[in-house]
Order: sequence, then structure tokens, then C-alpha cells
Amino acid sequence: MQFNSGQQFFEDVFILNDTAWSFEIPWSNPSRIMMWMSVNIAARFYLFAVTGTLIDATNFGEMFANPAGSVNYLSGPLTGTTGPDGEITLSIDTTGATPKMYIENRLGSNRLFTLATMGK
Repeated sequence: MQFNSGQQFFEDVFILNDTAWSFEIPWSNPSRIMMWMSVNIAARFYLFAVTGTLIDATNFGEMFANPAGSVNYLSGPLTGTTGPDGEITLSIDTTGATPKMYIENRLGSNRLFTLATMGK
């Protein structure tokens, strides 16, 4: 049995407190990926899926979050202070020509985020 390789994405990004970082979504649309996200704080890690035609927060499917309830899923661009203080917010923005994913850091300090996907 042979498995085809899907599109992979890996990024380490330093996000300042109360700012948002975005990237053009490099996987397929409709998408079928799982994303691992961790933060350089002890015991901060997340696993979620992004599936279906990219439209908004409904594309996210959280598998686990540690600590529970510390990540939010929204739609559209994020400003850096869109989501709740003390948490992380993720968003899919389809208002431009290419869909983007936003990550907003409201953890109270500048942090290194690691993102990795598998899927296509």
C-alpha cells in the first residue's frame, strides 16, 4: 500500500502580545488538514482540523486544547485585540482573493507559536 503525500506546512512565528499574524492558506480549498499548534508556555498545545470549503469559523473542528477553553475560533481578519484577553484566537478570512488564517496572541506576553499540518 502506498500513501500519497499531502501538502505540509510548518512555521515557527514570534507573535507580539495583542497582535495578530496571518498567512495565506497554503493547503487545498476545500481543505482536509489537521493542525498542531503549540506555544512556548508549559502545557499550551492544541490540535484541530480545518475541513470543507473555506468560509469561516465553521471550518474549525477542535480535537483538544490544553488548557481547555483557551482558544477561540472566529471569522474574518483579526486586529490583535479582537478575541478575549488571556487567550488565543484563530480565524479564517475569505474577504480577499486568497483565504488567510489569522492567529491572535492575547496571552499577556510575546510568544513563539509553532504550527504544523498534515493533510491537503
